[in-house]
Amino acid sequence: MGKIIMLDNGKVVGEVQDNTFFKRVSGSRHFLRIPPAIAFNLETIEQAVKFGAVNICVTDSDDDAEYWSLIKVIQAKGVKFERGHGPQIYLPMKWWSSAGKQKIPDLPIEQPRLF
Repeated sequence: MGKIIMLDNGKVVGEVQDNTFFKRVSGSRHFLRIPPAIAFNLETIEQAVKFGAVNICVTDSDDDAEYWSLIKVIQAKGVKFERGHGPQIYLPMKWWSSAGKQKIPDLPIEQPRLF
């Protein structure tokens, strides 16, 4: 059994097992359409990091598809927003992998400046 991730209101949204935050949602109801993205309440990302998560796996309960990314990618490439449900962050679909965690998109390596 992992460490439970929940909102301030007590709603359980997922769990951290080993170094991965697992969350299950209905994609047709919970994925953003414009822009195509997966969103999170910021407090759940912060909890997951405190519990040692570095990966995120979101399972779409509509078709059992899994989407993987790194929390550092969400933090670097995510867009913060507020739509009346507390501070949230979304990560566009291009930053997610559905091929399993071996193919998690990573941030490009910064090249040192020569001048």
